[in-house]
Amino acid sequence: MARFPSYRAPSVADLRDELAAQPPGPDAPLEEWGAQNIVIRDGVMSCSLSGRAFIAFGEVCGSHSAFHIPYSALQVRLVAVQPFMEELARCPLLERVRLLDLSGNRIGERGAKALANSPHLGRLRELILTRNNLGGAGLAALREAPWFGQLRVLEIAENNLTKWEARTPKLQELDLSRNPLGPDLVLPCGLKRLALSACGLGIRGAARLTEQGCFADALDVDLSFNDIGAEDRCAATGFPRLRKLNLAFNDLEDAGVEALAAAEFPALESLNLAGNRIAQQGAALLAESHAFEAVHELNLATNPIGDAGAFALVASEGLASLRRLNLMNCELSDAGIHRLARSGALGGLQSLSLAWNALGDAGIRALAACPDLAGLHNLDLIGTWLRMAGAIALIESPHLGNLRSVTLGDNHRLPADAVALIRDHFVDGSRSAAPRG
Repeated sequence: MARFPSYRAPSVADLRDELAAQPPGPDAPLEEWGAQNIVIRDGVMSCSLSGRAFIAFGEVCGSHSAFHIPYSALQVRLVAVQPFMEELARCPLLERVRLLDLSGNRIGERGAKALANSPHLGRLRELILTRNNLGGAGLAALREAPWFGQLRVLEIAENNLTKWEARTPKLQELDLSRNPLGPDLVLPCGLKRLALSACGLGIRGAARLTEQGCFADALDVDLSFNDIGAEDRCAATGFPRLRKLNLAFNDLEDAGVEALAAAEFPALESLNLAGNRIAQQGAALLAESHAFEAVHELNLATNPIGDAGAFALVASEGLASLRRLNLMNCELSDAGIHRLARSGALGGLQSLSLAWNALGDAGIRALAACPDLAGLHNLDLIGTWLRMAGAIALIESPHLGNLRSVTLGDNHRLPADAVALIRDHFVDGSRSAAPRG
């Protein structure tokens, strides 16, 4: 699915006056129309631009009968389009649009109705309407659109939806995150990607979706921030196709981990358990289970697993495929890092986050002296107790030749000249990087 960087549009009034006074010709490059982030690949053009500019471009193209747009399809991210939704719906250029991203435009019910009535969206397959104040009435209008049933991807996160009722027989990816849908949510089966972060599911809603088989064909599921809790009723016989699972901040605790460990995830590659109050016992359960043998990315940030829990994870045969490990704010110490470095079990890691742990120079020196970290590419040390001695150990390490990024963030004990040394030695020694969970 295409994603577009944020784009700050010019003043709509100024742009309207400019285009009315001297609009670019149909042969002018799209940059002259204010387009940003232009990517052309396999005959498909992706770009970001203002809604007014898109409409004006369509009008100019439509007035030149001989003009031919040399792209088989368009993927567009439009900004500042809310005042022009009726005009946008009438724009014949929409006939080329395969992906339409209107996120953050606050188009509301009226804009949704205008979009639903457009006769030019027969080729639309991906629609992104995150943060648009749709409400139930706006969604109901979209459901009646003749093109709605052809969608493959629909993102309508954060639209104050309280229920989901839609006929989407061809839908493969659905994002309903941050809508108060509650535990009685009913979803179709067969979805490949399903995002339900912060939907108020609770244990009952999550169990109900599991029992209905909503995750049976899924490759990517996000159930973060749903207060699922530590009960074990979400345990299932298996998720044979699931590759990515996000259960962050659900207060699963060790009991919830035990339920997960009893399920089957033969294809799971990425598991996010950040912020679940998992302690040493839960980490040991993860390590002992054979359910996660294919996992190469594990996020346990903000869980009090401690030194013993971290050691159990890296020394486990059940997690031998790990390549990316996030142990941010996991109550690790210098002694624990020293033990990890001597374990002989860090050889597969390519990315390691130790941010916001009480690590000082002793722990950093242990990492720098660890021959198993020769394949490490990214090291996150935000909020640690790194000082000059640790910085020098990193730079002089004979084992960290493949390290591309050392993220420092808020290391107030580290002098500016040490930051400069790390920045010069590694590709990215940024002090400004923010912590990530």
